[in-house]
Amino acid sequence: MDQSLGIVPYIVRHGQRGLSPTAQTTDGTILTWFIYLFRLKVHISLPKRRESASLHPKADGFWPELPPISMRLLSAGLNRLIKDKVFWVLLIATFVLSGAFMLYSCWDATRMISNQFASPGDYSLDLFYFRLAPFIALIQAIFISLHIGTEYSEGTQRNKIIVSLTRAQIYLSNYLVCLFVSLFFVAAWFCGGLLGIPFVGGFQIRAADLLPCLLIIVFFIAAWTGTITLICMLLSNKALAAVLALALVLGLVVASSLTYNALAEPEMTSGILITQAGMEMIDPEPNPRYISGPLRSVLEFTLDVLPSGQSFLVLYLEISRPILMLASSAVVSLATILAGIQIFRRKNLN
Repeated sequence: MDQSLGIVPYIVRHGQRGLSPTAQTTDGTILTWFIYLFRLKVHISLPKRRESASLHPKADGFWPELPPISMRLLSAGLNRLIKDKVFWVLLIATFVLSGAFMLYSCWDATRMISNQFASPGDYSLDLFYFRLAPFIALIQAIFISLHIGTEYSEGTQRNKIIVSLTRAQIYLSNYLVCLFVSLFFVAAWFCGGLLGIPFVGGFQIRAADLLPCLLIIVFFIAAWTGTITLICMLLSNKALAAVLALALVLGLVVASSLTYNALAEPEMTSGILITQAGMEMIDPEPNPRYISGPLRSVLEFTLDVLPSGQSFLVLYLEISRPILMLASSAVVSLATILAGIQIFRRKNLN
């Protein structure tokens, strides 16, 4: 063995042909080659088991770290949108719907002004610009459910795993693609709203007040995307995922609308009494439908936290706690992404 060790410098300089007869024994040759490989800094290791190598669920610790983004997978998902008919149909529909809302609102404002029920100064673009805020999530639910459902039905999710992509990368790339598309829908919504400029003029709201509205919209769009993606990634059935996503969005929008209307009730009410002498104003009386106390605080907090509630607050430009709204949307987005990744890791794709 000492002789084998002694020839290592010679092997490094001249290769295997320089082995001495003593070093060519079996044990000596094996040990010599191990030392030779380490001196050349060649590291031999067994291949690690990758998460993506199995189609079966895997049990890990909860709340995993966010994975590195697969740019190849993200680029493929974005390129697929060019040929996606559903994307283009919904994008055009969003623009048309936003423009229709704006033009109808402008026509109604013109009618009120012509009948002298209002003055031209009572209307501006910002009064109607965010009318589509509560409904944008319905468009998101339609696209995300069909987009992810098609990947399940065509076997795309399984193929991604077969080519050594981790489940976390697959989930995160789907979320980012859906978020990118959702922001395109928002852009179409904003472009459609600009059709009202010739009728009611531009924005009267200050830029310092408009910027928080735009940020809140982006953040609650991200929260909606995380919530809908969570549902659609965990359900392989396209029809079932679409129904549940639309039902959840519609239910939250209706609940937030009822909550906002309940909070909009005035504390005091007054009416008109018609007598033989004419109409007389009635003294203000307490409104029995007015919500006060802790319940009002809870409902106001709910509107500030839920993406559906934020959409109504943006619609009527009643943003009083923008930091809370932004933080809650960020928490919802992050929580749904992390929970979705963990549950998707346990999902059996067979």
